[in-house]
Amino acid sequence: MTFGEIIDVVEAFNDNKLEEMKYNAILAYQTGRIVTIGVGNAFGGGEFPQIHEIFPGLFEPPKVVQQDSEVMKARLMSYVEAWKKKH
Repeated sequence: MTFGEIIDVVEAFNDNKLEEMKYNAILAYQTGRIVTIGVGNAFGGGEFPQIHEIFPGLFEPPKVVQQDSEVMKARLMSYVEAWKKKH
């Protein structure tokens, strides 16, 4: 094996481990959310933190995408027109 091939193998191994860690983190996060919702409903508690806050470095915060109100209005109107044609 050449040095470059060894580097590729190590990087692939690290990528696989990172994906495995993300999978386990998602499982832990979802379990925590379910427990929190159940306990929160019972006692009227607060909100569960987002996954990127619990596992920094594994997950990026969600990107906020703001749409122009005119674009949203145009999409809604085209949907309404298509729905009217069907019915």
